[in-house]
Amino acid sequence: LIARFSLPEGRSFPPGKAVLTRDGDFVGNAALPDIPAGKPIEFGFGKDEKLVVEYRRLPDEAETSGFKLIGKSELITHRYVIKLHNRHQRSLPLKVIDQLPVSTDERIEVTPLWDKSHGGQPPVQDLDDRKGVVAWSWLLAAGAKQELRFGYSIKYPQGLQVPGI
Repeated sequence: LIARFSLPEGRSFPPGKAVLTRDGDFVGNAALPDIPAGKPIEFGFGKDEKLVVEYRRLPDEAETSGFKLIGKSELITHRYVIKLHNRHQRSLPLKVIDQLPVSTDERIEVTPLWDKSHGGQPPVQDLDDRKGVVAWSWLLAAGAKQELRFGYSIKYPQGLQVPGI
């Protein structure tokens, strides 16, 4: 759970300590830097016990294709499921952020795979100009569940050593 805000013009926070509470319960202290008006600030409030998140990697799929004379290639597919359940009595604005691999080798192709979950919409890609970072945002109704299914495939020449695979 993260709180984000900016102070209005003419307002600022001097450096010092802040006491953080959530729903009236103490969750921690924070050391505040000098915060001028308009500068975005974030505070982490810990895990929200009423938002249930399950992140699961599905079994990988692997195949070899191509012809012996032209060159064979390997294809590895990784798929994931993120399940969310809002157990609050109110809607929650959510942003789910994840990352996909990015190839710097032209022999290695990485293809994102977006399922029809979340209305069939792919996430925002390269969030904040960070390559491979993806994000979905929406309002999850009270008591509602949402499932995101996504993944990526990596295609590379047979015999090429690809780190992390």
